[in-house]
Amino acid sequence: MCRLRLAALALTLILPFPAGAKSLDWGTTHDLVVRATLSAKWSVYSSAQAVLWNDFSDGFFGYVDFGIGYTFHPAWRIEAAYREAKVKPADDWLTEQRPLINLTGFGSIEDIRLSNRSRIEFRDYSWAKKDDLRLRNRTRAELPWAILPFDIKPYFEEEFFYGKNSARIEKNWLTGGLYYTTTRSVKLRLGYRWIAVRGPAEWKNINQILTALILNF
Repeated sequence: MCRLRLAALALTLILPFPAGAKSLDWGTTHDLVVRATLSAKWSVYSSAQAVLWNDFSDGFFGYVDFGIGYTFHPAWRIEAAYREAKVKPADDWLTEQRPLINLTGFGSIEDIRLSNRSRIEFRDYSWAKKDDLRLRNRTRAELPWAILPFDIKPYFEEEFFYGKNSARIEKNWLTGGLYYTTTRSVKLRLGYRWIAVRGPAEWKNINQILTALILNF
């Protein structure tokens, strides 16, 4: 019972609240990830994302990618993928080609599952914008203690984005939510994400509700 209370308290305290900060809008992010294991070391995967903003009213961003992964150590996996992204900053949808490389490490503290993913994205724009290279780093913790019926448990994430052209951190994500593993091959996530975006003069916030469906075969 003590662990359940601690997990519930952590979920309350760690979730990022934008009180007092300038909020840009509310939106949603919906993720789908499908991974197939080919052998003890090799896997292939595909993921897709759709993003709404302007208080859930407008489509803004989406992507589809396909990749291959190699587990070269029980705690380390490297992946290479091709991603095509669509973004709608104004009236028209624009295309970005985004090949990427992931290096992910896995571990645990007690029964808390931890992962850290470093990603390099090669950003090739189809419009009048200078191509860029971006580094992303995400740390995730999945707590083992159910705080709701049906074995629903909390998780937390932090991810920062560093752009080569700007030579600075351009964005930061703080995420907190719940996950539910229905079987070994199906996982569901529901969470809140506070996105801090660095503008020309100040940081702005985007509040997002996110959902994710992860399928493993």
